[in-house]
Amino acid sequence: DLYLPNRESGWRVLDHIKSMPAAFSKIPVVLLSCSDAQTDITAAYERGCASYLVKPGQFSDWLHYFKTLRTY
Repeated sequence: DLYLPNRESGWRVLDHIKSMPAAFSKIPVVLLSCSDAQTDITAAYERGCASYLVKPGQFSDWLHYFKTLRTY
């Protein structure tokens, strides 16, 4: 999650993964976040994430979210 524990830590983790040797940096990173801000989405793709998914805001939406994520 981009914002766990805070946004700067999320970016550091993504940057670290993408700076590793090719065997690791080529592994697709799917970023899940509660943020739907276009600036976060754009920055994530610019930093090399393979996909950016916005987490649901309501507990009741999580079941549908996971069913959709499983087919993704």
